[in-house]
Amino acid sequence: MGKSIVQKYLMLFSLNRNLYFYLKKIRKFYEQCYLKVKSLFERRYIIMDRINVVYSLITDDTKTKILMVKNIDNGQWSLPGSSVEENETFELAAIREAKEETGYDIKVHGIVAVNEAVLLKSNEHALLITFRAKVVGGSCEISRPDEISEIEWVNIEEADERMPYYKDGLKNIVNKRIEITYFDEGKVY
Repeated sequence: MGKSIVQKYLMLFSLNRNLYFYLKKIRKFYEQCYLKVKSLFERRYIIMDRINVVYSLITDDTKTKILMVKNIDNGQWSLPGSSVEENETFELAAIREAKEETGYDIKVHGIVAVNEAVLLKSNEHALLITFRAKVVGGSCEISRPDEISEIEWVNIEEADERMPYYKDGLKNIVNKRIEITYFDEGKVY
């Protein structure tokens, strides 16, 4: 015997209802997948600001100590330096930053290291250039107490421990005395 029209209707209604809930679950799953893929894509291809940062590797006359500053914003030790300002050369930025952070006047020589970093907190891609430099005047002074808490001449081995992000270490950089020539070509038209 065949099923009544009512039984057929109820069976079709039940199948449609199950299909409806199943499709709803599939849609939710695809929405979650889309959001995950979108998030990964945005993190991978996010547009970042480019910044140039300069540091000065300043040693004492015996080449056994390096001048370092302790930054207030992150509590980390670094070489004197910071971001290059608009229309400022790398060399002038290094000289300015050393004076502002340590009180010393410096003469900048060649480039001894080039690093780069993606700074996720500030959404910046940083090019970090380190110059060899020598103190030629001034005196040790914290002129920016809101940025720098300490200035210290540190043994090279300890400097390497405080700043491990120089590939071959500061000791090797100081001892090898290898520099890349830096030359400001000025404005070129």
